Amino acid sequence: MSFYVARNMLARLTLALSTLCVTLLAFPSESGAETVAVAPDESYFVTQEYKGRWFERCEFKNPSNHPVDLDDSSWPGFYTISPDSRWLFRIQKTGSGDNVGILYRVDPNGRVSKCLGFDDALWRASDEISRLKRSELYHTGITSAEWDKTTRQLAISIRGSNNSKSEDGIESTFLYDLKSNVFRENK
Repeated sequence: MSFYVARNMLARLTLALSTLCVTLLAFPSESGAETVAVAPDESYFVTQEYKGRWFERCEFKNPSNHPVDLDDSSWPGFYTISPDSRWLFRIQKTGSGDNVGILYRVDPNGRVSKCLGFDDALWRASDEISRLKRSELYHTGITSAEWDKTTRQLAISIRGSNNSKSEDGIESTFLYDLKSNVFRENK
């Protein structure tokens, strides 16, 4: 690696860490938990705190909106928030090599609604087009999630290893349309 490439990478890392520090200071949690995601419109943020298990909550800048506890887990979740701040996506580890996707709708009035069955619907969409079905896989999960700029779609990449054959498995990317609640393969 050249000196210039290394210097550029270090500069980007420094910028990212500085931004994170400013964000954490700008959105202190009343409970002392760590802020791990902030809505683009800064109306809410997600915190995590470890107390034998990970407790996570959605806290609002507006004091009339009460904090909303999200599901607790043995592992911390990874969060990404849509550009319009109305959707919160969580990748949650569930076991060794496995994770699930959880989608929440966040309303300006402080209501946070979990979209029930989201992860199962994603895998049903995969089973429709894949040579290997979810029941034939282990180490299944989401490798990435990205919002489009219009907040109409969420691109989700998934993977799974074949139960029967080493060094075989699947990798696919699906687009989830937030208005129609439909998954389609992203080719």
